[in-house]
Amino acid sequence: MMWCADMVWRDYGTRPSGATLRAEGRLAHATHYARYPGRPQSAAFITISRGHAGSGLNSLAIATAAVLGPLSYAEFDMGGGALWVVATDEDGELLPGSDQFYDSETINTLREALAGQTYTSKHSIAETDLESWFARLSPAPITLRPVSLRTVYILLATSGLIGLVALTGWGLYSAHEAERLAREAREAALRNIKPTVAPSGPAEIITACMEAIAPIRPHSHGWALASLQCDQGGLNTRWIRAGGTLLDAPPGQVSGNADADDLLTAIHPQPGRTGTPQQGDPIRLFVGMLQAAGISPAIASGKTQTTGTTAQSVQFISVRFPWHADPRAIAWNSFPRLDRVSLRRTVMTPTLGAVSDGYDITAIFATMGAKP
Repeated sequence: MMWCADMVWRDYGTRPSGATLRAEGRLAHATHYARYPGRPQSAAFITISRGHAGSGLNSLAIATAAVLGPLSYAEFDMGGGALWVVATDEDGELLPGSDQFYDSETINTLREALAGQTYTSKHSIAETDLESWFARLSPAPITLRPVSLRTVYILLATSGLIGLVALTGWGLYSAHEAERLAREAREAALRNIKPTVAPSGPAEIITACMEAIAPIRPHSHGWALASLQCDQGGLNTRWIRAGGTLLDAPPGQVSGNADADDLLTAIHPQPGRTGTPQQGDPIRLFVGMLQAAGISPAIASGKTQTTGTTAQSVQFISVRFPWHADPRAIAWNSFPRLDRVSLRRTVMTPTLGAVSDGYDITAIFATMGAKP
């Protein structure tokens, strides 16, 4: 029996076509994709050799999620400082960020991204308990399909094998099989710990948000898009019932007596911050740009903190303003000390009335010294 891990899972809301998955797989430099068994709107990407992809594979994350159950979060210590994470929603399906290996730095980012999810159980599996834990798993077969239809491209992808954990044996529940699974998982974790990725700049965050927003339609199976919010933590969309039933709702968190549904979708910004910041006071530069466009922003100061060995005072200042054009038109990365940006938009009122007031944007700056 063959197992694989370290797959990048995504929820598309509706069943994506094979062409869509192949296109996204090429952008992610993956070699294969797989659909979530029994959940066609979800898919995963992996880089793996053609020989292993043709074998009968089982998803380690799906098998683990079946044991954990709904609304669970588990971190597995694979040894060597690597943590493997599985988190499930209310239906017991994998949440974004699951089935990935993290180190001590990247695990904090994941914990913050999943902090809004309510879990009924949390687990921390020590390295010494892996053998007995993995012995509880049942097979979870998946079918891998190539991202590229060209044989040459698939052959080149063999050098990028990631996340494959192989086990052979007669019985899944035998101690020998469980020991092999734990050992191979630890080795895969050590091979595939991701290098440090440069944080995305505000322009990259905004671009990723707009790319995630673009394909959303305001009506879906009797549900209407009421509002959306997007920042580095992902795209949150609120849907309200407009004639449909809960069976037709997006796969999000139900509220409001089952008349509202909140869905969090991961965004995928490019790493790093392109462009060169301007010279000068960041607030004056940014607010001056808005005033030149005829916009009067609301400015508020945040909590002052102390940082560094010199104990300098850092002040967080928020600039909130309406924007009626494409937010990508703003040269976000040209403004120094711009720390975070978030987009909000009301699309539909509770009475299903359309709203077209553009975006409500908040930009947060970290500045030195007194308020402007």
